[in-house]
Amino acid sequence: MQRSARWTVLAAAGMFLLWGAGLAQARDDDKVIDDLNRAIQAAPRDVKLLINRGEAWYERGDLDKAIADFDAAIRIDPRADEAHAARGTIWSQKGDQDRAIAGFSEAIRLEPKYADYYLRRSVPKLMKKDLDGALADLGEAIRLEPESVDAFSIRAAIWKEKQDYDRAITDYSEAIRLDPLAAEAFSGRGDSLQMQKKHDLAIADYTESIRLDANQADAYEGRATARKWMKDYERSIADYSEALRLDPNHVMALGGRGESLTILKQYDKAIADFTKAIQLDPDFARALYNRGVCYKARGEYDKAIADLTKVIQDDPDFAPAYNQRGLCYKTKGDAARSKADLDQAAKLDPSLKPK
Repeated sequence: MQRSARWTVLAAAGMFLLWGAGLAQARDDDKVIDDLNRAIQAAPRDVKLLINRGEAWYERGDLDKAIADFDAAIRIDPRADEAHAARGTIWSQKGDQDRAIAGFSEAIRLEPKYADYYLRRSVPKLMKKDLDGALADLGEAIRLEPESVDAFSIRAAIWKEKQDYDRAITDYSEAIRLDPLAAEAFSGRGDSLQMQKKHDLAIADYTESIRLDANQADAYEGRATARKWMKDYERSIADYSEALRLDPNHVMALGGRGESLTILKQYDKAIADFTKAIQLDPDFARALYNRGVCYKARGEYDKAIADLTKVIQDDPDFAPAYNQRGLCYKTKGDAARSKADLDQAAKLDPSLKPK
């Protein structure tokens, strides 16, 4: 029933794959390709021309033609490290992470002191959930290029995923030192501070992240959650609402806003948020539990029992669900079921033992 991390390592890797691939820049693709076609007709074994056309195909989104040109470049010159690396990026985007790793590994064998290849190889390793392997590559990238904001940011996200929040904060802080405009680094550091229950510091980071980029639903959701923990429920709801304006299907924002509304006893609105969150993510047990609590508060005990029973089926050791269901049974006059649930709740969590 723990709060899920919003900016996962895989999301970070996916973003880097898009903006860190190091291939072609935006341009007039048709004209570039036409020019390169003519140049290659005149010099069919010019490796640089083939790589350039492969990059142009990549920029236009034609990955198969891009790979064909990179393959041709490698056949002519097996030491063309750029072609191996570019092919690795494309294989990763096509979902073949093993081939991607092989491509980057060959590029590294050919150019072992080029930091960007280690950085890019970390992406398919992350896609395979090889966090330690990715950490090793990012560490080498940082050793070779100590001012790589991307490497520090992605490594920080891995430390956060591994719940090593001190190291995450250190790496996010270094990324921010290198690039004070790195909005996502402020947001990521805010996440880590929040997990350490340093909510006031987290709010400061989320606020700076939002100042730098006001279109981040995650940053608003993070600040909303920190404000909720600090019992600032009205402002919490305002931030959750802004996150949902930016991303109407933000499951964590729906669940979080529902919790703040529940505390303010606005049960109808809370139930609406929890219901939409559950529709988007049927495995969102916390939203199911909280909706059950709202139904109980409204006196809809059968609906409450149905939700709480599903929670118990998914997590038989979650004591609060037994406690809430037991109280529902008690109100309905089912003494036997009430006693069984309340006893189980107390067994799992002695603090729930009736006074």
